[in-house]
Amino acid sequence: MDSYLRAVSECSDILGFTTPRELTDEELKLAFEAQVANRSCLMELGYELPEGPTLQAYTDTKGAWTPFSDLPDLDPDEFASVERECPQYQVW
Repeated sequence: MDSYLRAVSECSDILGFTTPRELTDEELKLAFEAQVANRSCLMELGYELPEGPTLQAYTDTKGAWTPFSDLPDLDPDEFASVERECPQYQVW
């Protein structure tokens, strides 16, 4: 088991799973645009959300914002329904 765990850890490091690479400015711009589109989608579903960050602020935080973090607490079924309508954009 120790050998297996060591091999999994080494392979994960090699593949970059343990240390995500830094996104380029172009990738961050595309991710930002997708998050803004997600925000619009969520608002079309009737959720009131605050303004998101500017592109510069989003880039400065390396893509830390998602409009899903601004949603109220939702029960699991409602969240699943929202996510079906407005799939979350994954930044990585």
